[in-house]
Formats: sequence, structure tokens, C-alpha cells
Amino acid sequence: MPTESNMPRRFLLVFLLLVSVSALFWRLGGRGLNEPDEGRYATIAVQMYDRGDWLVPRLFERAHVEKPPLTHWLIILAFKAFGVSEFSARLPSALAGLGTVLLTWAIGRRLLGDRSAVPAALILLTSPFFFIMARLCDPNMVLTFWVTLGFWALIGWFADGRRWQLHVAYLALALSFMAKGPVGLLLVLLTMIAFRMTRPGPGHWRVFGSLSGVLLFAVVAFPWFLILAWRHPELWNFFIRQELFERYLTKAHARYEPPWYYLTLLPAFILPWMPAFLLGLIGAFKTWRESPGMRIAVCWIVVPMAFFSLGGSKLPTYILPILPPVALVAGYGWMLLEERPVWRVTQSTILGLFAVAVVVGLVGFSRRFQWPVLFSATGIVFLIAAVALLVVTFFSARWVRFCAAVAAMLAVYGFALDAITRNDCRFAHFSSMRCLAAAIRAEAGPGDTIATYPRTPPGVGFYLRRPILTTRNEEELQLKSDQARLVATTYRDEADLRELINSPSRVFLIVGERHVDNVMQLGGARLRDIYRGLYEVVLANF
Repeated sequence: MPTESNMPRRFLLVFLLLVSVSALFWRLGGRGLNEPDEGRYATIAVQMYDRGDWLVPRLFERAHVEKPPLTHWLIILAFKAFGVSEFSARLPSALAGLGTVLLTWAIGRRLLGDRSAVPAALILLTSPFFFIMARLCDPNMVLTFWVTLGFWALIGWFADGRRWQLHVAYLALALSFMAKGPVGLLLVLLTMIAFRMTRPGPGHWRVFGSLSGVLLFAVVAFPWFLILAWRHPELWNFFIRQELFERYLTKAHARYEPPWYYLTLLPAFILPWMPAFLLGLIGAFKTWRESPGMRIAVCWIVVPMAFFSLGGSKLPTYILPILPPVALVAGYGWMLLEERPVWRVTQSTILGLFAVAVVVGLVGFSRRFQWPVLFSATGIVFLIAAVALLVVTFFSARWVRFCAAVAAMLAVYGFALDAITRNDCRFAHFSSMRCLAAAIRAEAGPGDTIATYPRTPPGVGFYLRRPILTTRNEEELQLKSDQARLVATTYRDEADLRELINSPSRVFLIVGERHVDNVMQLGGARLRDIYRGLYEVVLANF
């Protein structure tokens, strides 16, 4: 018969599973793919799927090998299982997010005990940046899962010394390599070296001494790079110079930010749980010597932050892999909140202010971008639930208060998802190409030509799944073997575009909104618009 002490734990585990699955998969395919990133990755995957080519990722017939293909392969598998859709495109990220939440619980249970493990996992789930990224078609969540699995296996290896744990770690690092290159490997190894340096002793380097683990890593991580570079020797320079050294050591990719950039972003990524994180961080330093678990968590935060802060290329998504340890520290801090009434009230107040900020922000978006619907019946239900649950966080018992706080955040996110889903074709510069593509499909026949100017929104390839003429950019990576294919699917300049518009063929032209006047001069009275979005217009020459 379960004891009273086991009941909260069992209830919380069930609560964790239910809310995680509901939060990550509810209406996962309900809105169109964001531009440009979701559209890019989904289009690459669907074009690989349609061609049956699993080796070379291509975007509109151009090789797109900036990222290894693991995420594309996972999306293709989802397409095969569930059909080509937004849901399938996002499924690998959602599954990776679910796995990362469960691994955070498992790591928290080992390092910090049961009282902090479930809170840490649920804090991770409801951290705004993690929640958003787990519902996007993007390789960063896949990378985060493999990195977290690597940490889980290495932490188990340190504690138990079982060989299978070490092999799981090497396999996870190899798959992180196939998701986004060497960054996952570097983050895990540098962090574990830093942690081991806090407690030197016998067997200090044993984790790095497995020949079978190194062979396993090499067999999984290297073949795609070697086969591709053997077939296309020009890629050696691209992989080693441009993607490895220039991306990190220079400003060549125009993504430079000051060294303190990530310090300013991290609070926003976990904003509603910031008091718990700060209190947990204070507790971690107070128990630094006695708590190896907190040392691992802090090293896991500090080392990747330092690594990315020193780099010449910075994007917000780069630090997604440090959110699991941030959640571990915040989960530990949540337990400390129970002994500090002022901190507890502060935490509940910030949760409420965050909810208000989300609603106010969406109201501002709806007015700025002329959303037709903001407050639907479903959205109003979510708002009422959020308010009621936030009130509970001020007055109820400990576990009830925590579950109410998590449910309130999910209700706020539910309101936001409902509003964005209803207005995804007018969602600022992230607007989906779904509505634009539907307008073209309604009028275009099989023999009609579709072209873009001056840039190509990546998502149109996913939604149209047919050849698209694009502008030729000599600065992009071009494989020698692709030259004939590129000549057939690109045009050189405005003279070619004018000839295309004035040809007898029916042409649909996707034009950036700011370039419409220029294109109208090329086409004269023949052009009419059949669709107007926020940033793209579709013109037809008939």
C-alpha cells in the first residue's frame, strides 16, 4: 500500500507526464510554419523526401550543408509515418523536448533528490523559450536532447561505473554531432572536465579513456561528412574553414554580439521562474563543497555560457542546451522557497506579471498586424483558468501551489497558441507561407511557372512542392555537380525576369512587398496581384 510520502511523488510523476504530452503536442500542426527558419528546415526535408536523396540536403536545388542531416532525416521519417504536414515537420522537436524534460527529471532525481526533480522538469517545460523551441521545426531542440542524454549517461557513469552508460554517452555525443556539428561534443566534454577539476582524485580522466566508445562515436558521427566530402571535394574547405573556424572565431556570419549578450537573454528565457532560479543559485554556492550535484549543474551553465559568449557568432538558440541545468537549479530553489515567505510571494507575483505581459503583448501584436481574431471562446477559457490558478499559488499548500503555478503558465501559453494559430498568416515577420501558397494553388495549373523576387521565402517549397524559379546568387555554396540543375531552376537578373513576365506562359511571381513597384515596371499592365501578405505579394501575368 502506498505510503503518504510516496503519494505526492506518484501524483507529481503522473502530472509531469500528462502536462508534458499535452503542452508539447496540443495543436502542434495547427499553425503554419514560421519564416524563415521553420520553412527552411521543413522545405529541405520535404525536398529530400520527394527526391529520395538522403545524402545531400538541398534548398531549391542548392546544397544546404551548413547543418548535418540528422534533423532532416528525423523529419523525413515523420513524413513517412504521418504524411507531409506541419505536425510531422515539428514532431522530432516535440519528441526531443519531451525526452529532454524526462531526462531533466532523471538527472534531478539523481543529483538533487525527489523533492527537486519533478519541479525542475516542470519548470523546464514551462520556461517560455524552451516551450517555444520544443514546438518548432528546428535542429536546436534535437541537439539539446542528445546533449542532455550525454550528461545523463556521464553522470551515471561517474556514480555507477557501468560500461553501458559510457557507451550511451558516446552514442549521444555522436548523434549531437550529426544534429549540429561538434558543438554538442565540446559542451559536454568541457563541462565535465570543469566539474572533474572541482574534485580531482584517482580515476580523474577515466571517462575519456574508452577505445570502444571512441570507435562508436567515429562510426556514427563521421561517415556522412566523409562520404559527402569524398564526392564533393570542395566541401572540405567549407566544413573546416567556414563552418568550424569562421563561424566561431570571426564575425564573417554577421552574428556578432557583445560578450554579455547571453547574460541579458537568460533571464528572459526563464522569466516566470527567475526568483526560484536566483534562490537556487544562492543555495548552490552555499553548498558547493557538499553537493556534487549542484556543482555539475552550475558547471553545465557556466561553461557553455562562457564558450558561446567568447564566440564571434551568436544567436539566442545557441544556449538552449543550458536550460536543463538552469531548471535543475530553479527546481532546487523552488524547494527553498517554502522556507521563505517573501520569496514565495515574489515568485507568485512574477508569475502573475508574466501572464499579464503575455496578454498585453498579444493585444499589441493584434493591433499592429491587424489580426482578425484575438479573444476566442477557447482563449477566454484559458485566461479565466490562468487567473484562477494564479490566485491559488498565493494561498494553497506546497504541492498544490506548485501544480497550480505550472498549470497557470500552461493556460497562458494555451491562450497565446490559440491566438497565434488563428492569425498565423499575419504573425509579424514570422508569418507563414501557408496562406500565400493556398492562394497560388487555387489558380495555378501543372504547366504554370512559379518564380520569386528578389528572395525566396523558404516555406513556399514545403507548401507548393513543385519547381520554383529563383534568383541566381553566385555567393552561395554551389556544388560543381549541381551546375546544370541550377541553370534550369534559376534566372540571372532583371532582364531575365522581364522576359519571363512577358512570355506567353502563365507566371506567378512571389515578390517582396517593398519590391512590388519595381516589378510592376518590368511587367507593365500585364501584372495583377492575387494575394497580399504582410511582407510578400503574389503577382500573376494573366
